[in-house]
Formats: sequence, structure tokens, C-alpha cells
Amino acid sequence: MPFPISDERVSAMINANRLLKHLQDLSQIGRNELTGGINRFSFTPEEQQTIELVTSYMEEAGMTITVDAVGNVIGTYGEGSETIMLGSHIDTVPEGG
Repeated sequence: MPFPISDERVSAMINANRLLKHLQDLSQIGRNELTGGINRFSFTPEEQQTIELVTSYMEEAGMTITVDAVGNVIGTYGEGSETIMLGSHIDTVPEGG
């Protein structure tokens, strides 16, 4: 089934500069200045800081945010909105990057 939004419209919706800034900001949390690796382990202050940053991005996008007891971040646009589900890690492996 084709995606209901044209490629041109999707491209217009993506702000490349904002996306790059968000990724750069995320890459600084837990960064080891000596190695350049990132250490952001589960249930640490670094992971909490990352959750707070990610949820701020989601709130900027108009989502309602829920964070469960183990740190899963869930954003919703509300009843009647289309559904999209993404999964990723906010924590890292040792010296990840």
C-alpha cells in the first residue's frame, strides 16, 4: 500500500537543520571526551537527561508524553490520529556511538 503523503510533502515537513541539531545534542549526553564514545546506561542520570530531551522534542511536535516505570517513552497525538509505531534505544552500550 503506498504511503498517503507524497515524497515532496514529506521532504518539506523534515527540517534537516533541526534534525541534525537534535542528533548532535543527543550525542553529547554521556559523551566520553577522551574516546568520543557515549556511555548512557539504563537507569542513570544520563539516561534520564536523554529521556527529558527526547520528550521535549516530542512535546514540541504536539505529542502528549507518557514515560513508564522502566523508561519507555510513549508519545501520542490523540484519539482519531493515524498510528505509527517506532522503537529505539535511548541508552547505549559501553562507549557506544
